[in-house]
Amino acid sequence: MQDSSGSLLPGTLGESLINDFDFYSAFTSGEEFRLIAEGRVLGSLPIERPLTPGQRVIFAGRRWRVLDVDTKAKVITVAADRGGSPPAFDGTGGRVHDRVRQEMKQVLSESEPISFLDAAGASLLEEARQFFREADFDKKQLVADGNSTLLLGWRGDWTNDALSLLLTAHGLQTSNEGIALRVSSGEITRIREQLSEIAIGPTPTVEDLKLKPEHVIREKWDWALPDELRLLSFASSHLDFLAAKVSAADLVERT
Repeated sequence: MQDSSGSLLPGTLGESLINDFDFYSAFTSGEEFRLIAEGRVLGSLPIERPLTPGQRVIFAGRRWRVLDVDTKAKVITVAADRGGSPPAFDGTGGRVHDRVRQEMKQVLSESEPISFLDAAGASLLEEARQFFREADFDKKQLVADGNSTLLLGWRGDWTNDALSLLLTAHGLQTSNEGIALRVSSGEITRIREQLSEIAIGPTPTVEDLKLKPEHVIREKWDWALPDELRLLSFASSHLDFLAAKVSAADLVERT
């Protein structure tokens, strides 16, 4: 507001914002969402990626299907998902670059020993390499896993998150599980069709994801941005559409 002298001062809402203890901090404190299934609170989970109804989350060693996301109340309504088995590790960590995952694949495809590994490490690496060879993961990239399909693109999280959201927007319930994408709906033929459509189509945009602006609040002042700018901000910092398009083409070519 402006006083009689012409000075600009915070209004009622502005006063409540700048007097909050969190106003001057440089970083956001991690926000957790409560998970509720059939009216029962399962616990709290930090959400690092946008969630849409139909996607899956891992909690307490079980896989859950998202029914609804209430960003204001910080509540995610879920139902038990019977498809597939949950991964052995369900924690959240730093985002992984494409180069790291491609190097992982390169190490697994080789046979030369790695000099700095101790005996236990060398044994585990050899076990992983043997499984990699027997599963033919150097060539096979679409793998049936129970009632779902794993897409082994060996890409980082910026790429995987973009491709996961694009497939979900195309009607395939997809989640990023790190080294692979898990598609919990759709036959392999349909998955290939949607991957081909992404691969040969124009470079996707954030509008193609059909995300609700309130689902992509990640930075401290995102809530204050107009919806369109908030979506663009999220896409520019968390997604790589061009790499997702290339990954889709590679998945189609190798299957």
